[in-house]
Amino acid sequence: MIEVTNRALNESIEIDRILGKYKGEKEGPVIVFIGGTHGNETSSIFALNKVFKYLNRLQPSFSGEVV
Repeated sequence: MIEVTNRALNESIEIDRILGKYKGEKEGPVIVFIGGTHGNETSSIFALNKVFKYLNRLQPSFSGEVV
C-alpha cells in the first residue's frame, strides 16, 4: 500500500495498485478506469475511490465488471 495525498482536498488515503472491483450480476463487458498515471495528479485516484465506495454501498444491478 502507498499513501496518496491531494493538497486541494487536504486529504490522504492509502491505496493498493488496484483501487477496486465491482462485478455485476450477469456476464458482460469489463470497464477499466486508469488514474494517477503521472503520480503528481492525484484527483483521479480520489474520484475513483469515491466511485467504488458508491458502487459497493448501493450495489446497482448491471451486466459486466468495473475495475
